[in-house]
Amino acid sequence: MHGHFFRGRWFRGAALRAFAAGLALSFSLSVQAWSQPGHMVVAQIAWDIIEQKCPNLIPHLEALQKAVQSYVSKIGMDDRQVATFVQAATFMDTYRYTQGHSDTAQWHYINTPYIPDGQINYVTLESLNKAVSLAPNIEVQLAVSSGILSAARDDILDDKPPGDAACLAILEVEHFDGDEQQPLHNMELFNKDFPKGDNGGNSFKITGRSEEDELHALWDHMGDLFPPLSWEDSDCLQKVKTMAQTVVAFNKTYKPPIELVDLATRLDPWDHSYTLYMATKDVVYSGIDPNGPVSASYLKRVQEYSQFLVYTGGQVLAARLISILAPSTTGISAYTGIKLRDAQSHHNQHQISHLFSLCKTHDIGKHWIIQETLMQDDAAVCCCCCTPGLCKQFRQHVRRLMKKHQAGSFRQSWGGVLSLSGTVARSQKHRARAF
Repeated sequence: MHGHFFRGRWFRGAALRAFAAGLALSFSLSVQAWSQPGHMVVAQIAWDIIEQKCPNLIPHLEALQKAVQSYVSKIGMDDRQVATFVQAATFMDTYRYTQGHSDTAQWHYINTPYIPDGQINYVTLESLNKAVSLAPNIEVQLAVSSGILSAARDDILDDKPPGDAACLAILEVEHFDGDEQQPLHNMELFNKDFPKGDNGGNSFKITGRSEEDELHALWDHMGDLFPPLSWEDSDCLQKVKTMAQTVVAFNKTYKPPIELVDLATRLDPWDHSYTLYMATKDVVYSGIDPNGPVSASYLKRVQEYSQFLVYTGGQVLAARLISILAPSTTGISAYTGIKLRDAQSHHNQHQISHLFSLCKTHDIGKHWIIQETLMQDDAAVCCCCCTPGLCKQFRQHVRRLMKKHQAGSFRQSWGGVLSLSGTVARSQKHRARAF
C-alpha cells in the first residue's frame, strides 16, 4: 500500500492467521517510507543519542553490526549495505524487492482508514474490511522483532553471534522505527475519489513535480528537502551527518502540534501509530487535491512535519534499542519480549476497536461484520454494528461458535464489540456487559 515517504519493509516471522469471516486480507502494494536519506538520518540521530545517553552500548552494537554483515552475505545479498548502522537503515527496502521476500512488503505499514466527514456513502464495506484486516503489519512486526532482540540480549551483550533471527530483527527495528513516522504508512484515504482507498497516497496523483507524481512519494522524499543520496555513495556518511545536524537544529525551535509533543515517548507500536494517525490525517489530506498541483504552503508543511517526524524516529529508535539492549549498569530495564501471538492479539483488539469507532462515527447501522479468531485455546467473535441489540440470526450464529469452541459466557458491548471467554478482542475502551 504505501509507497514512498519511509520506504520500508516490515515483518518477518511465522505467518499469522489472518482475520476470518468477513475480514479479507490486504491493503496495499508498494511500500517504502522515507527514501534512503530519510532512513539514514533517522539512524544517525539514533546513534548520536545512544552515544550520548548510553555510550557503553556502542561497542555491542558495533559487534552486532559485524554479525549482521555476515548474515547478509550468507543470504546472498550485498553486505556493504549494512557495513555501518546508518547504512543498514536502508536494507529492508532492498530485502523486500529481493526474490523470495516480496511478502514482507506489508511489514512496512498499517492501513487505518480515514473517511472525511460526509464521504461514508461513497465507501464500500468490503474495502474497509480489507484495510483493517491486513496482518501481519508494521505494528505487529515491530513488536515481534523487538521481542526477538530481547531474547538475544544476553548474546549481544556478550558479543556472541546472536543468530540469524536477531540479525534480521535489528535490521527490521532500525528500518521500521523510521517507517512508522511516515504518516502515509499509517493511514489510507477513503472518499468519493477513492471509494476503494488511495493505497496510502500511492494512488493520489499530483502534478507539477519533477521527482514525484503521487502524494506518497512527496512525503517519502520529505518534500525534496534533501537531494537524492544512496548508501553506495562514497560521501554518503558525511552527507548524512550534515543532514542530521540540519534536522536536529530545526527541531530545537520547532513547536509540534500538542497531540504530537510526546510522540517520541510512545514506544508501543500501536499507540504510536494511532497517535500519529489522529494528529496527521488532516495535515496530509487538507490543502491538496487529486491530480492537482502542490502549493508552496503545502510543500512547506511536508518539509516541516518530515523534519519533526524523522527526528522523532531517531529518538524512538534510540529509546527502543536502549530499553531492549542496554547493559544493566545503565539502570534501564530491558524490553519485555512480545510473543507473536500476543502481538497479533493486540493487533486484533486495535483493529476491532477502530471498526467500532468507525461504525459509531458514521452511523453504519445495517452492516455487521463477523470475525472469528482462533489462537491456541482462545476463541473470539466480534461484530461491528451501531444498531442497539442484535438480530436473532446473529445471536444464534454466535452461540453456535461458542458451542463449537466451548467458549464461556456471551458478552456484548452496546457498540458492537463481542467477545467469548474474555479474549483481547473485546475493546478495553468499551466495557462489556452480559448479553
